[in-house]
Amino acid sequence: EGHTGGFVAFRLPDAGDDAARIALGRAVAADLRAGGLLAVFLHDFEVHVYYNVPQLTGRLDLPGGCNWSCPRAAQGPAFRRYGRGTLPRLDEALTDTVMFWVPSLLDERLESDACRLLDEVLERHLPR
Repeated sequence: EGHTGGFVAFRLPDAGDDAARIALGRAVAADLRAGGLLAVFLHDFEVHVYYNVPQLTGRLDLPGGCNWSCPRAAQGPAFRRYGRGTLPRLDEALTDTVMFWVPSLLDERLESDACRLLDEVLERHLPR
């Protein structure tokens, strides 16, 4: 009963420069979604990625909050920038990681279908 919230995350091999890595991650996630898995490319994962959060990158105060304009706000290096590149090792991981959710009630057929789809998508994008 309920939802377990489980997911599988995996990192893709180095695809070269930043643009190639992003293109590969987006293509793999899109093909997994097309095959029926709820997949995301972490680089594009909206509010869960620091450089995609307008409140951070734009230093926007939340209603009733004391975030950036408050005298107690930290004035260190993190205050000055939250754009992509602030955390380069995390940025690298975000540009080569894809994840998909696993249903709470996973049966053998669903597991088999997901494994087959994952094999097909990876073979298509990462030929040996």
